[in-house]
Amino acid sequence: MGAVGFSGAVLTGGRSSRMGVDKATVEVRGRPLAAYPRDALRAAGAMEVVAVGGDPAALAVLGLTVVPDAHPGQGPLGGILAALRWGRAPLVVVLACDLPAMTPEVVRRLVEACEDDVDAVVPVLEGHPQVVAAAWRRRALDAVGAAFERGCRAPRELLSRLRIRELADLPPEALVDLDHPGDLRRYDRGDPGAGQERRVQVPEIDVTVLEQRLRDGAPLIDVRQPDEYEHAHVPGAVLIPLGDVPDRVHELPRGTEVYVICRSGKRSHTAALFMLQHGIEAVNVAGGTLAWLDAGKPTVHGPDAV
Repeated sequence: MGAVGFSGAVLTGGRSSRMGVDKATVEVRGRPLAAYPRDALRAAGAMEVVAVGGDPAALAVLGLTVVPDAHPGQGPLGGILAALRWGRAPLVVVLACDLPAMTPEVVRRLVEACEDDVDAVVPVLEGHPQVVAAAWRRRALDAVGAAFERGCRAPRELLSRLRIRELADLPPEALVDLDHPGDLRRYDRGDPGAGQERRVQVPEIDVTVLEQRLRDGAPLIDVRQPDEYEHAHVPGAVLIPLGDVPDRVHELPRGTEVYVICRSGKRSHTAALFMLQHGIEAVNVAGGTLAWLDAGKPTVHGPDAV
């Protein structure tokens, strides 16, 4: 395996019905959840890393290009299928977005174990195969696609049709996935340990305080899409769509608070977190433009900040 490169994919297109929020971008220990498997893949030497499914603008802030999931809402096998169709290397490592303790060492173990005589290397945790933390040979694409077309959605059923190598000796903590809000809270409260990044808290204000700050000349960045902004925006708000924030963060003022708004506060939270990590004193506007409208405050229509 040594010289053979591999592609990496992070599954970010689930419905997040248990969480009630977009799991991929929810903050855990100061970072978006999907950043952890992304970093593990990159540090292990992936030729490229993409996201499968999800919000392209929000994931662009994480440096991830989104590959569409042609089968959203039909379980992880549809995402694995999309990753195998996309991958350019003969081997694709596919990780769920909710694996905050995944490490480059585990990714390398998967890659090294995926020899020519197997279709996939799948970790086993407490007797259960972890198909969303596995290395897949791209040549398995036809078999996976055919099984999916026949209605196969159960990982165990799929694996029974392929040549699989199971790894049962991987560190169990690396395979911990966060499926419920309680999982997030418990993990978030845990000791981050040596070497972990400093926790970043995103400060927030409500629209009443925002109105006062705007009177004092504070900058406001609207990270929605242009059509949303043109429909109605807060007077004085400057449009920088969420996906453009990484390339335009250098345009933002330093040494003063910068307020960030979107529709409801979710995208602006993601943008504010990114800005904080890049030295901008960003503050999220809780409730977003919807809260501004609900409070009966004035709006501007059209493409220009007025």
